[in-house]
Amino acid sequence: TQSGQGTAKRGNTVSSAQLASSARTRTGLSVEGFAEVLGTSAGNVRAWESGAIAPSAAVCRLLDLIGSDALHLVSGWKILRLGAASAESSLN
Repeated sequence: TQSGQGTAKRGNTVSSAQLASSARTRTGLSVEGFAEVLGTSAGNVRAWESGAIAPSAAVCRLLDLIGSDALHLVSGWKILRLGAASAESSLN
């Protein structure tokens, strides 16, 4: 029924909010830093964490992976940023 679908959607939004918040917390990143890593806006991250909107299934899967291995994600991201900065400075 339609009312059942609405309830399921609200339930998924709540768990998505918890998933987004816990994944970001585990990385130790700010909302802005986490958004940059994910290639999205800080507004989207805030909306996910508050439950205002639910991220897509693909983003939920990514958040799940981040939550389970946050240290490697953040370390890898920092290495990529350092490499990009180094490459950019060598061009100048």
